[in-house]
Amino acid sequence: MSPQLTPELASAIDALGDSPLRAVHPLTGKVYVLLSEERYARLRSLYDDDPQSAEEQRRQLLEAGRRGD
Repeated sequence: MSPQLTPELASAIDALGDSPLRAVHPLTGKVYVLLSEERYARLRSLYDDDPQSAEEQRRQLLEAGRRGD
């Protein structure tokens, strides 16, 4: 399922540039974080089933920090 962004959400994402957008579900109050598919792919490797070594995780986190992820 890939729903289309509303114009309001699209404008908020554009205004933030590369920063993730936090959106609140109006009925539950639960907060969701919207980020680009590219950023998701980079961060996803931290949570994959194939566990990384502590050194690999540390390196990825350092790289993400330098890029502003």
